[in-house]
Amino acid sequence: MSALNANIGEYRLVDFIGAGGMGEVYRAVHTRFGREIAIKILNQVEDRAIERFQNEVRIQSSLRHPAIAEYYGLHEFRGRPCLLMELVDGETLADRIRNCGALPPAAACAILRQIAEAVGYVHSQGIVHRDLKANNIKINSAGRVKVLDFGIARVTRGSHLTRAGMLIGTIENLAPEQINGGEADARSDIWALGVLLYEMVTARMPFESESLPALYDKIRSAEYTPPSALNRAVTPALEQVIAGCLRKKPALRFQSADTLIRALDAVPQIATIAPGKTARPQAHSPRWLLIGGGAAAVLLVLALIFFAGGAHHNLPKRTSSVAAADSDMKTITVDTLDGTADVYRDGKRVGATPYQVQAAMGKRVDLELRRSGYKSQAVEFDVTERTTYSYAMDPEK
Repeated sequence: MSALNANIGEYRLVDFIGAGGMGEVYRAVHTRFGREIAIKILNQVEDRAIERFQNEVRIQSSLRHPAIAEYYGLHEFRGRPCLLMELVDGETLADRIRNCGALPPAAACAILRQIAEAVGYVHSQGIVHRDLKANNIKINSAGRVKVLDFGIARVTRGSHLTRAGMLIGTIENLAPEQINGGEADARSDIWALGVLLYEMVTARMPFESESLPALYDKIRSAEYTPPSALNRAVTPALEQVIAGCLRKKPALRFQSADTLIRALDAVPQIATIAPGKTARPQAHSPRWLLIGGGAAAVLLVLALIFFAGGAHHNLPKRTSSVAAADSDMKTITVDTLDGTADVYRDGKRVGATPYQVQAAMGKRVDLELRRSGYKSQAVEFDVTERTTYSYAMDPEK
């Protein structure tokens, strides 16, 4: 549903920001005062979707915290409810990791601390977020964190939005108890915070697999590669903080966001970065660039002597770069929950889920999933270290 240039109350929709499982988000400008906000429009009309959207509005409107996007009001557009909220500039945490790679541990801890403060506040209000992931965290131009998207958040008392055994959330970020069909509580969000910290310091997800069953098994067993094996800057103390979040049994994890924050603050050699100072990290330089100035000068002189003497005439021809290019290729599995789906690329069927596609790092992948009786599902992502993308398809009316 295209709504650009339409008016919602006194706001005009001027830019499409993105779409999620339930709604489309637009940047809107007040027609008289020029104030900019974000407006989320429900893109489904089923009773269940409307119930969930109303739940999101109730939760969003009840929260007041500097690290949570502010609620401005509720409106209606073409018979669909709309959520008016704070427009957060900047980039998502997923974008930062994709653009910068692994973040310096100090920067990662500073970002996670802000997220954990917001999550602790949410928990104090009797709410579990249930979908904490890098795409739902935004870092604004001032370096401050904003937690977004309470679309599947749950009030821990009196909520019946999720039936027993129903799997909801982003698979790679779910805790073992959620994979097993149990209820999510505050400690499930703590698990998700551990996934975020791991992802920030390694630029990889702790739990990845080319098939859903294998991914489920990894999460259930809480087996992951130690982050220090992927980034030597991760200290044993920081690794213990991550482990304190990613324990299989909820009772063995950090029991609250405050406990996690205290553990972060106790990590030695992690300088505290004040809010607003989480600047974009610079790309890491290769180790050979770290050679001391004197040694580099000696190497330069030797190289000049070598080439001045004509030795370059005896050098072999430059070798092919095919091997280097191959090392940048990734195999990504696109899968669907509750059955298979046909996979289309450029309007042509190329296979069925689970479908594997090979592409170079940074390349854009555009596919479409089709299943009889279900709405088509667009699949769009840039190739990173992530190896599995799982989708739940929505039934047609």
